[in-house]
Order: sequence, then C-alpha cells, then structure tokens
Amino acid sequence: MGIRETLGMGSPASWTYVGEYLRDQYIKNPREKTRREEAIKREAYYDGGGDEYIKRFIWIAFSDDLTRKLRGDLVAFSKWDNVLRRVSQELATVYSQSATRRVSDNDETYQEFLKLVKQDAVLREADRKLAYHEDIWIQYRVRKGTGEPVIDIVPPSMFWAVCSLSDRTELVAIVLDQTPVRVTRATPCYRVWTAEETFQLDNECRVIVSSVEPNALGRLPGVLASIVPASAKGQLLTDTPAADLVAAHESVWFQNVLLVKESKSANKQTYLSGDTSSATMGQSSDTEREILLPEGVVVNTVDRGMDLEQFRDNTNHIRERAAANRGIPPTVLDHKDASSGAEAAMRMQPLLKLRGERILIMRDVERDLAEVQSIVNANDLQAFSFKTEGWQIDFSEVTEPLSETEKDAVFEKRRQLGLTNTLDELIRRNPDLATREQAKVALDDNITIETARIAKMHEMLAMSGSMGASTEDVAAGGKKPFEANRGAKKDDDDGGAAPAAAVAG
Repeated sequence: MGIRETLGMGSPASWTYVGEYLRDQYIKNPREKTRREEAIKREAYYDGGGDEYIKRFIWIAFSDDLTRKLRGDLVAFSKWDNVLRRVSQELATVYSQSATRRVSDNDETYQEFLKLVKQDAVLREADRKLAYHEDIWIQYRVRKGTGEPVIDIVPPSMFWAVCSLSDRTELVAIVLDQTPVRVTRATPCYRVWTAEETFQLDNECRVIVSSVEPNALGRLPGVLASIVPASAKGQLLTDTPAADLVAAHESVWFQNVLLVKESKSANKQTYLSGDTSSATMGQSSDTEREILLPEGVVVNTVDRGMDLEQFRDNTNHIRERAAANRGIPPTVLDHKDASSGAEAAMRMQPLLKLRGERILIMRDVERDLAEVQSIVNANDLQAFSFKTEGWQIDFSEVTEPLSETEKDAVFEKRRQLGLTNTLDELIRRNPDLATREQAKVALDDNITIETARIAKMHEMLAMSGSMGASTEDVAAGGKKPFEANRGAKKDDDDGGAAPAAAVAG
C-alpha cells in the first residue's frame, strides 16, 4: 500500500493532499523545526563548532555590552574541552575492533564487498552519532555513474520519519532533506521513500508527479537506528535527545571562557592619580616598557586577582555529572593511570556493560542493513551480489591490556583447550590478514623460514661440535661430545682406576 492509500485511510488521496500533509505535519511543522535545529546544534558541538550558541549564552548571562564583547571574543579560544565528543567516544565502542560478518553462500564476494563499502569505519561513526543523537537513518545506495556502493549516515537534522495515522510507532516513509545551494520554487528539495514508491517534493513541498516511480526494493532503502525502540518511547524519534550532554557541553565551554578571560584580567591593575592633563596619552602599559609621567602623578595598584580554581572545579563537576548520567565513571573519563592490568580491567567494566547493550542494537541494525544491501546489489551491483542466508556477525570482544609474554601464555592455553587456533590468532594480531587463507599463507611462510633456520643451525653445530666440543676431540677420544662433562674418574697411567687408598692418601 502506497503513501496515498496510507494517508487516505484506504482510498487513494491526491498527490496535492500528500504534499500538504508532509508539509504541515513534518517539513514545515514548528515542533519538527525545533527538533532539527537542536540536532544541528549537537552536530556542530561534536565537530568543534557552535561558537554562535555560546555567544548567545554569554549574551544571556551578562547585561553589559562591553562585558559581553570581552568574553565573546574569547569563545573561539576556549573550546578545548569537548564534552559531547568525549562522552560519545567513550560510549561508542562497539566497533573499536572490526566485526566479523559471514554468509553461507558466496562469502568471498561478500568479504570483498565489505572492504569496498568500508562498513566497519562507516558504522563506527554511526555508533558515535547514536550516542548523542539517539536516532539516525542509515541508508545504502549505489552511486549513479561510478557504480560505487555507499552507506549514508543521515543525522536527525536531515530527515523526517513519517508514522502511520493509526500507530505513531510504525514507520511508513522517510523524507530526506536534499535541498541544494541554489533554490527556486520548483527546485526538487526533498526525497520521499516508502516501501512502494519514491518521489520528490519541491521547495513548496508540492509533489513533483513526474518524479514518482515504483520502489524496486519492495522496502525502505535503509534502517532507522534508535537507542530506545519506538515501541518503548511511543514515537519514532526522540524529542530532546542528549539534552544533559548539550547542557554540560555549553556550561563547560562557558566556564572555560571565564577561565581564559579572568586568567588574563584577574591580576594587579594600575591606575594613575593626580594631574594627568600633561601626560602623554596612549602609552603601552607593559612590564617590558617604561611609562613616562609628569611630576605629581602617582602610580597606584589594586589587586583584582581571584581564585581561578573555581572555574576548573565547576568544569570537572559538570563533566563528571553528565558522564555519570551515561554510566561513565570519573576514572575512565579522566584516563587516570592504573597501577595494574587488573585495575584497568575493573575500571572498564561499566563501559563493557554499556557496550554489550549497544551491541544488541547494532546487531539488529546490521542484519537489516545486510538485507537492504543484498537486494540493492542484486539490482544495481551484480558483481557483488550475495544472499543473506546464513548471515551472522561476531563483534570482537575488548581484550584486557596484557604484556607480550602474557598474550603468548593466554594463546597457548586457549589453543590447548580448543578455544582458538593459530590462524585466528594471526588475524587478531595482524588485522591486515583479513581471511584465514591469507593467515595460512603467512603461517606457511613463517614455517618455511624457521625450517630453513633450524637446518642451518644443525649444519653449524655439526661443523663446530655439539654443545661446544671440537670435532678433533671427538675423533681422537672416540667419546661422545657430552661425556667430558659427566665427571668420570680419571684413569691412572696403566689404564686402571686409581685405588681408593691412593686417592685418600
């Protein structure tokens, strides 16, 4: 059932009604506009931008125009503590190591496709965006002209999720913002996808009827990934995601602005008293230069210093509370040194628990994405077509920090118990070896080289005598080389053993 039937409650609605509905309920809706603006701000904060938002913060905090300017000028120099990025990267650890994906049929082609599309790298960024957006649209397509497969990670600022009229948790369409730089009234600005068709809207949200075409996929061309399922929150998209992280980010940035400003200004300030009418104006008041003053003018100082530690304390407090809301302990957030590997592992336990929860989300996302990729490739990229029968994914476990000796001991024990093998260990230690076939070639090369080394060592020992004995000694005495070190009794002159009495005497 297409969107006309969905919005018409059974009977097809007109394309004019479809455009007006999408305009009023989504694209031009004030609530949706606020949601998109907040998403744009989060994206700017994560990328290190958003200076204009903090200047607005300063404008609200102070009433004097000069005070606003003096602090606003330092906004660009006070962004070293990016709370939103730090917390997101601590949480997004699902793809800290590459995941292993397999299909039962044509797996070799599937592995080549995964490398071509850079799936781990793209979904690693998707995991980070989920940490602060909580909802993203992941779409797969084949770029026209070049035939290059692409996974698009679309933030909430660039799409609208259209729900069913009877169920706010049912996704029936996705509207993508594709507004170009130069726009006229008839310029295609929005692309609408449903399971049945796809079409475009112009700048006035009118359906461009000539763009309507069937959706050959028979389903939406992507996956709506959410931290909280729609059925659990009663709607498709979260209204105010990561509001605590945004507030912490802004407050910490504001505190850093004050720290920079007061570290410059909060010191001893000089002022002049007396008749300054004959004094030269515009002199540089700096410790490297003298000040020329007329007789009778007195230089005074006033101490305007303040404790700058209060800004650092406020910053740490805000950051730690915001991180605690997300389950990140202060010891992990501050990257404090651990006295042992066991202590480091204990500190990581809260994050590993959170990682397990996020793996459940990304496993479902990966499964749906694999189905989309299989259908699209069968139509548009047949050289990399594959079937999803037997599809499975294995997210690598985060290992504890071990020394090289400990790693070798753990590997030997696990191999003895049948928990691993040499080929998988080679792949784990050298990620460039993507398959077991490549690892086997590397293993065979190592064995060949070591076999040649052992053969050469045997030749060298045969030439010099085993265990350090010379070949001349062996030939003359007729004894084995190691018998010289056995501590045998020394024979007397006539070939017999020395009497015990003689030895004692």
